[in-house]
Amino acid sequence: MTTVTQCRAALAAANVGHDIRDEKVRRASRELYEKLAYARNQNEYTHTARIELGRDLVEEGRRAEGLAILRSLPASAGDFKVLADFFADRYEKTSNGQNKGK
Repeated sequence: MTTVTQCRAALAAANVGHDIRDEKVRRASRELYEKLAYARNQNEYTHTARIELGRDLVEEGRRAEGLAILRSLPASAGDFKVLADFFADRYEKTSNGQNKGK
């Protein structure tokens, strides 16, 4: 992804495919999240994709990988960093036996 418009379009497509049960569609959605998450340019769409990818990985049982992605948002991401850290903290507390059922 090289432009903000391309990033916005890719994130919209990934979000649509995320909740569809068809495995091929979900795989395509995941690939879009990954392309955005690892894109060189950083913007609100790539930050959002990184958060979604990190959360998905944790929920799939790939905890360490997902937490690393959530923690990788730079401080310059502002509120996106705050949100990513919130999810990472929540996952860490839950996996350590705290906050079960919440």
